[in-house]
Amino acid sequence: MKKFVFFPFFAFVFLVSFNPSKGENFWLKTNGPYGAKIKDIVIDPSNSRIYLATKSDGVYYSDDGGRRWNALNDGVMTNRTSVNSIDVSPNGTLFAATDSSGIFRRLPGQNWSAINSGMGGYLRFYFAKVVSSNLLLAGTKNKALYKSTDNGNSWVNVNQGLSPTESVRCAFVAKNGDILIGTSRGVYKSQDGSLWSNKINTTGMVYDFEASDDGLFILAATDKGLYGSDNFGDSWYPLNSSISSTDKVIA
Repeated sequence: MKKFVFFPFFAFVFLVSFNPSKGENFWLKTNGPYGAKIKDIVIDPSNSRIYLATKSDGVYYSDDGGRRWNALNDGVMTNRTSVNSIDVSPNGTLFAATDSSGIFRRLPGQNWSAINSGMGGYLRFYFAKVVSSNLLLAGTKNKALYKSTDNGNSWVNVNQGLSPTESVRCAFVAKNGDILIGTSRGVYKSQDGSLWSNKINTTGMVYDFEASDDGLFILAATDKGLYGSDNFGDSWYPLNSSISSTDKVIA
């Protein structure tokens, strides 16, 4: 059975095709999107549509496994909008975090609209994360974290437990439902997205999280290499036997 993994790259996207039964793997170049620097990729589990967030080119989508791409820049989104991350809710609503215009939302069958009520004027965002059907998180480049419980119509600041000097770079939902965020001072954890406790503070910036197929092992990509957790983020240990602790791992 073949499996596909998507790798963002400057100018276009590559797919890696794996065929474990035959021991084969090879690169497949997709048809664009040419000239776009890819910042994030998400797949809608309900229909397998792939969405790309790009730097200065807005959002693209593909309905054929990444072979062809189409721009999705209507409403307030333009083909010059710089989008740092994109996520999709269970009902197909899209959320995009932009570099200068705040958070955008695209309801099914509608155009993009800005949803920045309660943000206090912060418009530079690292991410917008769908935590559950009734909970969203958004992290800014201005050292603030916001939460919405009404599909993004309004937002409140949820920095309790965080240092006021920390940037919040990414968010992840563990298999047990706990929420992890990666900051400029390590990993924090919360059960409700409001009160945060620090779980590791020796990594510098945390850029990304990923989990094993069964969700029981979590990786954190950091300024100081890779860290792993086998208890849903309560504790972490370095995984740098083949990586220098001075190497920056961003994804």
